[in-house]
Amino acid sequence: SGLVSRLTFSWLNPLIALNKRHPVEASDLPCFDNPEYECENLTEKLDREWNREKEDAKRNAGKPSMWKALFLMFSFQEYATLCTLMLTYSVTKTAIPYLLYCVLKELSEPAPQTNNALLLGAILCLYAGIKSTSLTYIEYHSSLFAMRVRTALCGVIFKKVISLSCRDTSALASGHVTNLFATDAESFQVGLEACPSFMMAPLTFTSCAVVMVWLAGWPAMAGLSVSIAYVVAQVLGVKPCKYLRGKTLKVIDKRITLISQIIHGIRSIKMHAWETPYYQAVQRLRRMEKNVYIKKFMITSFFESLYQNTLPIFSATLCYVFTNRPLDQAIFFTLFAYFLEIRILVACHFTRGSQLLTDCAVSLKRIQDFLTEVGKQRDLEQSLDGEGRCLPEESTSRKTESGDCILGKINLDLSGNRLALVIGPVGSGKSTLLSAICGASSSYKGKIKTNGSIAYVSQEPWIFQGTVRENIMFNSFYDAERYQKVVEACDLKDDFKAFPNGDLSEIGERGIAMSGGQRARVSLARAVYLDADIYLLDDPLSAVDFKVAKHIFEKCICGILKRKLRVLVTHHLQYKEMADEVVLLENGSMVACSDYKEFTEEYLSRMTKNTGSAKEMALLLKDDSSVTQGKGLLSVVEERDVGAVSLRTYWEYLRAGLPVVAIALLGLAAVWDRLTWANADHRGIIVAYISLTFAANLLRYLFSFLVYVTALQCNTRLHNKMAQSLIHAPVSFFDTNPVGRILNRFSADIVEIDNILPPNLVYTLIVCDLFVSLIIPTLASYWLLVSVILPVVMLVWYGKAFVRITREVTRLQSLARSAVFSHISSTVEGLTTIRLHDARDEFIKKNHSYQDCRNRATFLVFSSMAWLKIRADLISTAVLTITSVVTILLSSSNTHSYYSLLTGFIGLAITYSMMLVIDTAFVIKSAGFLQDAMTSVQRVMEYCRLSLEPAYQITKTPPCGWPRHGAVSFSHVSLRYYSDGPQVLKGVTFSIEPQQKIGIAGRTGAGKSSIVASLMRMPEASSGIHIDDVDIRGLNLQSTRQVVSVIQQNPTLLSGTIRSNLDPLDMYTDDEIWSALSDVNLSPVMDKWGYDLEHRIEEGGVNLSVGERQLFSLARALLQKNKIIIMDEVTANVDPQTDKMIQTTIRDKFKDCTVLIIAHRLSTIMDCDRIMVLHDGQVVEMDTPEALMGNADSWLAQLWQ
Repeated sequence: SGLVSRLTFSWLNPLIALNKRHPVEASDLPCFDNPEYECENLTEKLDREWNREKEDAKRNAGKPSMWKALFLMFSFQEYATLCTLMLTYSVTKTAIPYLLYCVLKELSEPAPQTNNALLLGAILCLYAGIKSTSLTYIEYHSSLFAMRVRTALCGVIFKKVISLSCRDTSALASGHVTNLFATDAESFQVGLEACPSFMMAPLTFTSCAVVMVWLAGWPAMAGLSVSIAYVVAQVLGVKPCKYLRGKTLKVIDKRITLISQIIHGIRSIKMHAWETPYYQAVQRLRRMEKNVYIKKFMITSFFESLYQNTLPIFSATLCYVFTNRPLDQAIFFTLFAYFLEIRILVACHFTRGSQLLTDCAVSLKRIQDFLTEVGKQRDLEQSLDGEGRCLPEESTSRKTESGDCILGKINLDLSGNRLALVIGPVGSGKSTLLSAICGASSSYKGKIKTNGSIAYVSQEPWIFQGTVRENIMFNSFYDAERYQKVVEACDLKDDFKAFPNGDLSEIGERGIAMSGGQRARVSLARAVYLDADIYLLDDPLSAVDFKVAKHIFEKCICGILKRKLRVLVTHHLQYKEMADEVVLLENGSMVACSDYKEFTEEYLSRMTKNTGSAKEMALLLKDDSSVTQGKGLLSVVEERDVGAVSLRTYWEYLRAGLPVVAIALLGLAAVWDRLTWANADHRGIIVAYISLTFAANLLRYLFSFLVYVTALQCNTRLHNKMAQSLIHAPVSFFDTNPVGRILNRFSADIVEIDNILPPNLVYTLIVCDLFVSLIIPTLASYWLLVSVILPVVMLVWYGKAFVRITREVTRLQSLARSAVFSHISSTVEGLTTIRLHDARDEFIKKNHSYQDCRNRATFLVFSSMAWLKIRADLISTAVLTITSVVTILLSSSNTHSYYSLLTGFIGLAITYSMMLVIDTAFVIKSAGFLQDAMTSVQRVMEYCRLSLEPAYQITKTPPCGWPRHGAVSFSHVSLRYYSDGPQVLKGVTFSIEPQQKIGIAGRTGAGKSSIVASLMRMPEASSGIHIDDVDIRGLNLQSTRQVVSVIQQNPTLLSGTIRSNLDPLDMYTDDEIWSALSDVNLSPVMDKWGYDLEHRIEEGGVNLSVGERQLFSLARALLQKNKIIIMDEVTANVDPQTDKMIQTTIRDKFKDCTVLIIAHRLSTIMDCDRIMVLHDGQVVEMDTPEALMGNADSWLAQLWQ
């Protein structure tokens, strides 16, 4: 595009025309033609300057400054351009009122020279156009500048996050990390956009003050003193605002962390019917956040009310009136014009700038603290050359944040092509040892040396959104031959055949389209394909059946990996004879490390007791929704609204009501009084107007505060309704929407409507005053009225085009922002895998790509706003020109007395036309921000209207004391996980008598866990499920879930205390809780924690092993004392001794309960009263274990084989 097109932003015209025909798409957005706008280049620049700043600070024993690093990353030319525009703005802003004085002085002469007045008026209009245009370019360049800074900060933060897996990962609280991107970086951008305006204010204020004092003398100082007092008050208000901002961000961190935990633990929350207490916890945090906001708004609303404050002009005028000095109308209107300019400086440039820069400083400090303080622990010593060797030495130990030592006294030397089995009871530190070796533990002392590359398979597989092949290859080149060997070794071939598109099938975030066993094998295949030197395998065999486990052990662990150093954590001692070394851990210490033959008989008998033969150790896959019968459940594409933000959206938001009409009428009264006073010299009128002015100022403050509080109340109502809808949404919603996408609504969108919407709503409502400003000059002549019609029509036409384009682009920006947050969330979950696969650069590139996509939309929003402002500047300057010319010509006409205007009316007409030039820019900017904020409101309202689980609306509750017996019956029950999905249960019929223990067996996809899902109504099955002869479909959802206790294979513990995780409803006494903990053998853990029920459980229960989490879940079931217990593979991650304890607990504590057991070990269910075998969603047999095993053709006997 040419120079004129660039200066006027006419290059946007084709896109605006396209948007009129149909909403623009992401592919329509222009790409950056300047590499300086790309995230990669910006991140490299800031990273380089930040590292240099840290080195300088280290040499000088000081602290690094991110402010300095940000300043140095941009060129002198960019600063010079911005400073030139700022100087131009300040000069013209100072000169325009003085030119008005010259015009009025010329017209007040006995024989005015019309030509001189017209020339001065033309210069005035030219300066007004230059001033408004320079402000447009200042705001445009500062917005792009701020966007680039935000992009660089996000890039540096992401690089820091992705490098933390070998350091202090406990610092990565999900809410804090999300907030750094969603709140702090965004706040910094908004604050930086206001920086040029804030910097211009002192210079412009000083120059205006000098001219005012020169013209009016000391009376002008009275008005200036009032303005200076406002400035001093704002300076004093910075410190409390800064404190309140920091407090707000801390509460937001907690709120987002809680929302994140709810999303991750939604199944557990729903199964225990804990929706209400967790929703109330979210409400409490939001209420705390709201209370802090109200305190801050009490300060900021005072400053916002200064925008229309007229006290300075009246203070100056009173000095004239009450000292009997003559008040020249030319001087009066000049002072009036100057104080209008100062009003903008104080109320908008300085006030708004100081508030935003205060928030900006707080956010940057949080970012700097994260970059400097988090992750200071040392890395493990690692060499990538030579054979694989792992050497934890010098009493390696690891502690939790609370100081609990969970690993100590480890001296171990493993090398060569050996297989080392790590065994030990639950909570002995097996997983922690592997975590420390690969560098994922948060802190440790001693040394861990590794020689060679490491591949790590975690106990909880990490799957990211993409194809199955992408998850396996993961930053590696595709080698068809090796790939096929890996797939064969991990027994994935048959699974690929069942997938709709083989290994090219898309799987959603967290592998929602796969069963647990499939996720575990894909995670293992990813590690094997890496071809590392050292393999750390954290119990990968616990999620697969005996046949698959044997295949993986022989073909993979002892096959394709036989020339590697392998460290395998396992509870399955049937493989001990094939191990080169066996490492025994107890209570975090290494008891022994030798060939298994050297272990004492006492220990081996203790470990193998209740283990039985290899066949008795047969594993049965848990059944998540399988893709074998359908296309799979994938992440849905985030929907995007198109078209105008509906009136319904505005009504739903503003239905609390605002007294806009009353305030608008007050504004009209104030304007009329100004007009009357301009030609009056009665002290009584002046005194009355002063009284009205003070009353108006007070009401303006109350109005501003009322707008803030009402908006905040609306925001809180929307937030709570959104949280309520979310927590009551079907589980399928969480399966098909990435965590980052959901968090985007609770973080970025809520922050947008909390911080951007209220102040811009206040400014936009002042548009009433703008219309009054258009009316007053037209009272001079109907010619003026006719002359402003066309400009107003043009302004409305351009405004509609602007609203259309920014609305659609802002929605595209929100979608791109969701993609950014989803990528961040997925990255945080898989940090260890990413680091060990050396995929950090790839994920950093993806972050750059996502940021660039978002910036393309952001760039277009800023350009569209500049496009409108340029045109509005020209139109408002034209109105000023017309007003000036017509009033000057009419004032010099002696033909008709009607046209002989008072000088006061001329001054008022030109002054208000100047106000049009001033206010148009601010109204457009505020309206643009308001439009963006309302788009966020619309996105929040989308989640307020989420489809709820239908049974929540059922009010019928079961009889008191139900169920008394615990009988369960299914009659022709069918189940689909989603509307167009395959049937996972097909006419299932069976009955279970009270107090029976039922084992459930079957292969992957047979429907075992679907039995549990249907009983828990997740989702709702067809009718036919009865508990004690009561059809549960007709009962309130939570009433039925409360009477069934479910113990999951991967239990969820949320951040909080031991008590809050066991008893969030506060229903049980301490004695009952201690008894339950003792019954599940958690006394050693509690002893380590000082027998304190208020001991903190870290987010996700990361300070507990998976086995210990299962025991806490079992203790929770004991507390609930329900008649129906479901144990979904609860023994998968525990040692045989703990398995025996669990079986004893079932027999003793649950003897009066009906128990359904989905178990990995056949020995676990062989002593059940009956065993139900499922195949393809149907019950194929159900009888006693003896009867089934006595029939060689039975399905159970086939599973045994």
